[in-house]
Order: sequence, then structure tokens, then C-alpha cells
Amino acid sequence: MAYDDAIARLCLTLEIGSLREQLSGAAVTRKYRSGAPFDRVALIRAREALEDLSRLPSFQAGALRFNRATLFSWLIFGVRLRRATRGKLDPETFDSFALLFAAMLEKRREARRTGGPLAEESWPTGSLLDVYDDRATARVLDVTSVLLRDAVIAVLFDRAVGWPGGSIEEYSLARAGRSDGRIGQGVLYDIIDIPEWGDLS
Repeated sequence: MAYDDAIARLCLTLEIGSLREQLSGAAVTRKYRSGAPFDRVALIRAREALEDLSRLPSFQAGALRFNRATLFSWLIFGVRLRRATRGKLDPETFDSFALLFAAMLEKRREARRTGGPLAEESWPTGSLLDVYDDRATARVLDVTSVLLRDAVIAVLFDRAVGWPGGSIEEYSLARAGRSDGRIGQGVLYDIIDIPEWGDLS
């Protein structure tokens, strides 16, 4: 797996300060060929995200599995979570959620492989995991896929633990001027339609 590519994209994304800019392989290559170092603050934030993830017992035990796209998304999630908690990230909470997410995802995949019942997971949650899985295996580098994976992880963390500072879904509803939530995948589009979603500055 090209871990170095995911890490380079993380650094460049943090330097840009947004998930809304398309980062092609050529863009990463141009950055390397320019000889210009990455922004110092971007490097610090990237290092913190890498350390936070790599120190999780679930990661060290091999319980968390990533491809290039999903590694990038989980590192971005780590950046978001550290910022939301103002640097006071609780590693036990992070680890418990990562394990829960991995277990739910594997259960969903197994049900699809075997033709088993998908109703074991609540339908709204299962449909979000389907988006995550689909966007991790196809169109993985386009902006919409990056934003959707990011939103899935954040929403499920919000539902399982509670997002620091308030509910992401309630905030998206308020921004959309609605009182009723959309079911399943619709909530993701409400969230990524918020102009500042994807801002990492």
C-alpha cells in the first residue's frame, strides 16, 4: 500500500487548508519536484494525526485496515477531532469508536457477501457505511468522495459518542433552514453542502 502517497496528500491538504480542492497525483508530484518544504504547521498537524492513529491499540493490533483512500480519511478525521477537542483528544474514546466502526463495516460487508440480513444494523447507519465503502473503492480521489467519507466518519462518531461542541446533523439542519432530518444518505449531502465543511484551516 502506498502509505507515503496518503501522507503526502495529508500534508498538502493541510497546507491548502481545505478538502474541497482536487489533489491529483500530478499535484503531489509537482509539490515534491518544486523543492519547497511543506508548511511547518501543516507538518505538525500531520504528525499529530499520524501519532494519534498509530498509537491506538486497535491499530497496533491490526484490527483497523485501510487502503490509500480510507487511511487519508481517518487521518483527516484525527485532525478534525484534535481541533474539535482543542488538542485534548481522548485516545480511549478514539480507539473505541474506531473499533466500533470497523466492526459495523465488516458486519455490513459480510451480510452483503453472504446474502444475510442487512437489517441487523439500523438502516440509516448501514446506508452510511455503504456510502463509505462505495467511495473507498471507486472515484476515491474526487472531491465529493473525499467529502462523503469524511462526513460518514464524523456523523457516526457524532451518533456514537457525540461531537465536541454539538451535533453535526442538527447544525446541518439549521444551516439548511429545515427542522426535519433526511434519512440515511441524505444527511451526508446536507452536511457536505455546508460551504465550510471541508475547511481545515
